[in-house]
Amino acid sequence: MATLLFAAAGSAIGGAIGGSILGVSAAAIGQAVGGVIGRAVDQALFGPTQIIEGPRVDNLDVTTATEGDGLIRIDGHARVAGTLIWATRLEEIVNAQKVGGKGGGPSGTQITYTYRANFAVAVCAGTVAHFGRSWADGILLDTSVLTIRTYTGSETQSPDPLIVANEGAAPAYRGVAYIVFENMDVTDYGSRIPNIELEVWGESGIMESLIQGVDVIPGSTDFG
Repeated sequence: MATLLFAAAGSAIGGAIGGSILGVSAAAIGQAVGGVIGRAVDQALFGPTQIIEGPRVDNLDVTTATEGDGLIRIDGHARVAGTLIWATRLEEIVNAQKVGGKGGGPSGTQITYTYRANFAVAVCAGTVAHFGRSWADGILLDTSVLTIRTYTGSETQSPDPLIVANEGAAPAYRGVAYIVFENMDVTDYGSRIPNIELEVWGESGIMESLIQGVDVIPGSTDFG
């Protein structure tokens, strides 16, 4: 804006003075000088193209697991807090977007950072029948949009391919039920691995296979 105003003022002043220098009119010279001054004013007022950065994590390392922590055993149905047993460093993803300009103020670049994590959480010792819902920091997860793999703790389960790809040789954690989260977006959890809770159904032992039927009394009507 100042560039236009000073250029117009310079042209007017040059025109009022009149004459020419080396064939260039005083009005044209005044306009050029005014434009230079105006650009300097614009630079001072608005500065160069701005770069606006969002919050960024200083350290991409994650909390390590504590060696020797005990694992519970589950009979029946329970909601269990998981124990972190493996993780990689957080992956930082940089997103740049142009903002402003064209009458909306100085132009610039908005830079935001998102973070993804790969980690495994142990649920319990022994085997489980199957897994149910999952929570992160107490919030129910939509597992349909996540890449997760569950291991029931059998003595024949194989090592997880993601852990093998990162570690080379990896344990299969046989006898431990666990779940692996791959490339999970953790930005909304403070850019850290959240506390994971899992709904699981444990093996109830040999009694399940011994039950042949269930008798409900009364089975029909109050007086049946």
